[in-house]
Amino acid sequence: MSDTSLEDALADYIARRQSGESLSPRPFVDECLTATNQDERFGARLLDAIEAFERTNRQLPDLQALLPERIDAWRVRGFVGQGTFGRVFRVRAVDANPTDPDLALKLLHEDTAMLPRALERFRREGESLQALRIPGIVRCHAAGVFEGCPYLVLDLIEGRSLDAILRSSPDPDWSPARVALLVASLARSIHALHASGFVHRDIKPGNIVLDERTGTPTLVDFGLVGQSDEHRRHGDPTLTKAGDVVGTPAYMSPEQARGEHCDARTDIWALGLVLFELLTSRTPSRPRTAGSKRLEIRERKRRNQALADSGTPPGLIAIHDRATSAFAGDRFADARELANELEAFGQGTRTRTRPELRKRVREAITLHPILLTAVGIVLVIGGTWAIFDARQAQQNRRTMSTLRALDRALAHDEQVERLAFDDLRIELRSALDAWTSNDRSRAFEIASTCAASAPGDAIAGFAAGLTALGTRRFSDASRFLSRSARAFPDVEVCQLQYLRALRAVGARSEAHVQGRTLWERADNRKALAPETTHEIAKAALDQGDTDLARDAIQAALDHPAREPSLSMYNTAAIVASSRGDRERAMRYYELIKERDPQYVLGRYNEAYALDSQCRIDEARRAYEAILVLDPNHAKSLACLAWLHSGSGRATCDKCKAEFEAKPELFDLARAEEYAIAAARSSQSADVLRTVLSVAARLARRDSLRSALTEVQQRKTLSDKELGRVTRALQRLE
Repeated sequence: MSDTSLEDALADYIARRQSGESLSPRPFVDECLTATNQDERFGARLLDAIEAFERTNRQLPDLQALLPERIDAWRVRGFVGQGTFGRVFRVRAVDANPTDPDLALKLLHEDTAMLPRALERFRREGESLQALRIPGIVRCHAAGVFEGCPYLVLDLIEGRSLDAILRSSPDPDWSPARVALLVASLARSIHALHASGFVHRDIKPGNIVLDERTGTPTLVDFGLVGQSDEHRRHGDPTLTKAGDVVGTPAYMSPEQARGEHCDARTDIWALGLVLFELLTSRTPSRPRTAGSKRLEIRERKRRNQALADSGTPPGLIAIHDRATSAFAGDRFADARELANELEAFGQGTRTRTRPELRKRVREAITLHPILLTAVGIVLVIGGTWAIFDARQAQQNRRTMSTLRALDRALAHDEQVERLAFDDLRIELRSALDAWTSNDRSRAFEIASTCAASAPGDAIAGFAAGLTALGTRRFSDASRFLSRSARAFPDVEVCQLQYLRALRAVGARSEAHVQGRTLWERADNRKALAPETTHEIAKAALDQGDTDLARDAIQAALDHPAREPSLSMYNTAAIVASSRGDRERAMRYYELIKERDPQYVLGRYNEAYALDSQCRIDEARRAYEAILVLDPNHAKSLACLAWLHSGSGRATCDKCKAEFEAKPELFDLARAEEYAIAAARSSQSADVLRTVLSVAARLARRDSLRSALTEVQQRKTLSDKELGRVTRALQRLE
């Protein structure tokens, strides 16, 4: 292991000591070796480094007796504590009012400040916290450097960490309901953190402080915070890459222990372990092999038994079980869903979390792959095995299970460890491996070759269709998925994916027929998955069948087992608008903004709806709000260009009245600026059509002509689009 990795481990030791965790060098080294699978030479080097730090720490003077009077603009009012990492002082700003609360100033030791990784971790903590204002997350008020040592000024929380509470009182008098509500409060804060684009990656009792006055938990120590995958696409300021292992081993999710990129589900795992520790007063143990799903499943079963032995109610055990699934896709969708379930339990209402058959089958496959391959499909219900003796029934179930597993693995980006079905040919296993390794083109090549060599193999056709859909080969997707749809008319997932392929390839009429057939064939429409009824609604909307669209999207919204997604609310708003119910549409858009103010698609459709209603100035403000979230949102740029070039004022009395009331809306210079930005931001045919329509309204404009000349050089333009661009350039000369 590199010196950088050694420094990471040392910085982690220092940070955990600073948080108040009772930690000795040798056990910590053993923990690191177990979590990272390193050799004893690395362990010896790490132990030497830790012991050197401890010797330095013991030689530090009693800083409580040597309090500085001031640290920069902060008057020191007391000493909170010190550790190997640094010192914490009670401070108040020099110019503060007498009623202002005291704050905590965390000052790094000089020796620690010489460690680049520890220094970077400290800097990252300050930058992350300064960007956040979330209840339950410690706030950072300022950062600076004092005599060569960096410092942070944070909220001063009068209280103790959960770890300190558990160590001082191994059996705190906490009821399961109180524990559930406490972790629910944390989950609410974590959900807001995730919505801000961050993943904590080091949630544990030592990083959670309980306010002694209010009893509310606050999450501290953001030294390992990273950006979520979606925010990372716009630049990755994190220190880690694939292969790095960061965090506290006892609380690491399997994917975190394997050094893979972490998302919100990593923090959900850690919250599940915090729940376990508060209920049992036991620190969770780690498997000896880091990241092994098989060992994680067994470890979780042992935790479930420990919870049952401690008298934890089954509903709370089920919540822990789901939060700490070895398969990230089986955990709660987000921290808010976890919070909702915990609050329901804490308030004495019914929870929705139940053991899932799909999850049990998948875990059984992981734990007993050889046994399952030998005996065929085994269904785990209530902890017992039921084996179907009838060969035809067994074959049908195996085939349907394979289709559903392929759908989860390929269509939903969900990694499946192993598919123990004889029906899945070795070539398709290779395709699945390529897909989960992110080599999607290779996955399609393998699956399509397999399907072409066996035209009668509907499973191969389904796999080829899904890989084609996932790589945007829509014609191939439609061709392959039609085969599986015909072969399995009663398998919903086959019909759904074929419907998606038809819409993607632009076969709107066929998609409408497919959707209506799927809707009318269902004996119980409430049993249809919300994803299916949502897709039916979109296919109906494409063809103007607003009655079917209304009924189908309502079924998606009313599904008893699933909370509607933002995309479903967005479709519901479009359906309502198409039916002339503008008030209902705007209510849906407001609901979307409440749930996620940064959901750009919903905001764009709201702006477009305002535009269509000739509420020009409101539409302008809505489009501009989108550009604050995404400055390169091409559709909003194009719509603003059209709006400032006059919109529909020449033919629409309502638009004309809007421009007369606010003449500043008509601004050809701004229209040109937005048109140029839109042309350079997107290759969408819709955006290009709008830009060309704006160009037709402008006089000689050199800048726009230059932008359209760039567009003219694109090889992706169709002959029709190229002709339109050429004619627009001629008009601008």
